[in-house]
Amino acid sequence: MKSQFLGLDRRLKIALQMSFDVLVIVFSYILAVVIDSGTITTAPQAFDFLSLLVCIPVSLLCTSLSGAYRSVLRYTSANTLARLTVSYTLSAAALWLIEAIRTTPASWATAMIFGLLSAGFGIGARFALRSYFRGSWPAHRSNVIIYGAGDLGRQLLTSLQQGNGLLAVGLIDDSDTLSGSVIGGVKVHPPSHLKTLMARVRVDYVLVATRSLSRDSYEDIVSLAKDRGIPVRKVPDLDEIIAGRAEITKFRNIEIADLLGRDPVSPIQELMDAKIRLKAVMVTGAGGSIGKELCKQIVHLNPTTIVLVENNELALYQIEQLLSELKITHKLQTLIVPVLASVTDKDAITRRMIENSVDTVYHAAAYKHVPLLEDNVISALENNVVGTRMVLEAAIYSGVTSFTLISTDKAVRPTNVMGASKRFAELVCQAYSQEQSGTKISMVRFGNVLASSGSVIPHFQRQIERGGPVTVTHPDVTRYFMTIPEAAQLVIQASGMAATGEVFVLDMGSPIRILDLAQAMIRLSGFEPHVVSDKNQVHGLRSNEIGVVFTSLRPGEKLYEELLVDAIAMETAHPRIMKAAEDVVPFSILRTYLDSLDSILLADDQCAAFEMLCALPLHYSFGERLQRRGS
Repeated sequence: MKSQFLGLDRRLKIALQMSFDVLVIVFSYILAVVIDSGTITTAPQAFDFLSLLVCIPVSLLCTSLSGAYRSVLRYTSANTLARLTVSYTLSAAALWLIEAIRTTPASWATAMIFGLLSAGFGIGARFALRSYFRGSWPAHRSNVIIYGAGDLGRQLLTSLQQGNGLLAVGLIDDSDTLSGSVIGGVKVHPPSHLKTLMARVRVDYVLVATRSLSRDSYEDIVSLAKDRGIPVRKVPDLDEIIAGRAEITKFRNIEIADLLGRDPVSPIQELMDAKIRLKAVMVTGAGGSIGKELCKQIVHLNPTTIVLVENNELALYQIEQLLSELKITHKLQTLIVPVLASVTDKDAITRRMIENSVDTVYHAAAYKHVPLLEDNVISALENNVVGTRMVLEAAIYSGVTSFTLISTDKAVRPTNVMGASKRFAELVCQAYSQEQSGTKISMVRFGNVLASSGSVIPHFQRQIERGGPVTVTHPDVTRYFMTIPEAAQLVIQASGMAATGEVFVLDMGSPIRILDLAQAMIRLSGFEPHVVSDKNQVHGLRSNEIGVVFTSLRPGEKLYEELLVDAIAMETAHPRIMKAAEDVVPFSILRTYLDSLDSILLADDQCAAFEMLCALPLHYSFGERLQRRGS
């Protein structure tokens, strides 16, 4: 029956609605006359057939002009209700006016009763039909709990009630003012009722429809749902829905990024555009994790040219292909220039800058794997320090307006070669910023990014896929984390506000214990974490458990990371970007170290390289390892 009605031609549906409204008008008028007359016996004397005959087309015209006939019945909303109310009010007024012209005095009571009755029957019937078509259409629906009763949750509820196979059986929200209320016929419960609600009714999914959920709340939801075999899905952010990049019913799995507990901050468009729009931009390390995301965001900001510098052929090919696809999909005009070169090749970098009239440089090329660089000090210094100096000198010579170094929290009081080389690179940038004024030089320092190459996240994922164990270096080790898109967006905005010589520090939120991260990832994968004292004990675990084993801190690894050398930071125009106030080593002093570095690299003298790192004002803590390597 439903499918047959839904399949009718649209014009036939409108004709049926108009026929129904004619019946409502006639019946409402007859009943209004009876009620106004007081008895059925006297009602025929008050009945005016001509008034009714004129009222019918007037009423149908008002309803048609209100747009009610264009509304789809099963999607009838409060907006349709308002339009129908206005329509029936005008119909009642028309009836009174007709009778006022033809009789003296006109019966205002009949017109008022007619208006109330026609509105009641007409609106009530439409909402009854809406409930009928929604009630069991399609035949089988999955029960869902919506976590979040704010704007996103209410929009999701409305979408589900318009019919797509999902039935909301409850709303969860931590707002005291919403608790116990009813939205769209669905009761709002506090988070403490989630377990009870899951036990009381059949629940097929939990849909998270809020952007402000804490890490603990996420873990509680995942844990409760996992115990009952209930999948947890996340609704796209409202910003993505409004921008047309996602649909509200296109749910995705909960990911480790959701456990950061960070509310996204909308970018300041002026800062995003400042150094990119209608300018030529160069990105070094364009095929790396940060470089790739920088390129993706930059190309959407309408630069005239984007120059991709990368010394890995496959990585360069992949980012060039990716940007070319984005260019076609989004009808972009940006010229894409791939450059296969090392950042230490100053002549090649200079030539490409001049050829493409580069205005802005984002220097993301760097070696970053801490344990590997402990055994490859010369390579670390050559790429991270000399490479930075060569690109910077090329930028100054070529008249580049803005140069931004992508740095790291490991540069703060470094305990490893990687951090020391990045702090050395920062000093080079600060020194050059004082020697010239043509190029605005800035540095952006931040912590770990989720899912970057060589980071702990993909390492844990591989271990979980193999069935464990998951190895954590120390139970108390903590790190700062943010997503790659957020990091790249903040880097672009930091460069947009740079004057020269600044070290910008990104707000990384609260540090996360790596053990907690590992356990959360195990739970998200559908298993239960179990800490064991050594790898041999993992063989005795149950099938739904994955072992967590502590190894030991690796060479150069800290228990925790810092973002500031002197613990002094100033606010900027962006709430997630701070400016560090740190000492600068003058170029006259730094030149001596740079000359020594050239000699050390030429001689490939690793011991001398360690000695120089300790001699530099880097706050470098190397201790016993320096003595051990030098012996």
